[in-house]
Amino acid sequence: MKLFTAPSVSALFLIAGNIGCHSPAPGTTAPATQARDVPFTIDLQAHPDLQFRIDAFSVPAPARAEFERAMDRNLAFIKTLHGFMSHAVFEKASGPTTFDIITIAVWESPEAIAAAGEKVRAYYQSIGFDLPGQLARLGITASLGNYRASLRGH
Repeated sequence: MKLFTAPSVSALFLIAGNIGCHSPAPGTTAPATQARDVPFTIDLQAHPDLQFRIDAFSVPAPARAEFERAMDRNLAFIKTLHGFMSHAVFEKASGPTTFDIITIAVWESPEAIAAAGEKVRAYYQSIGFDLPGQLARLGITASLGNYRASLRGH
């Protein structure tokens, strides 16, 4: 997984990732919800129901490789789920926050993100992965949550 060092959150609108909000690339017939590598644009007028899973992590250096393997495994799984649209990883460049990695997964609707949460929990159980236990064992602090974008101020 490639980590993006972003000086500000606005970089989310510029990075390349797996997307679903664009129409298919010229000359293709890929459905709009199929993940592929092209620039991702958040267009809340066209897609007002977008949902975002935004997770922030403080990862000690000795735990970094194991954390990244788990992150890669999780991304490979969520990319298979209905309603998945995009994913981005940001690495802290500067600032006072204690979190050094931020992940953002974009889902097409509240129903898609809710179903994904259930499937991820079932997947974790099937592979014997205990997220709270893993975070504690590695000394990782996390702030995890689902968000919707607001049109306020626009």
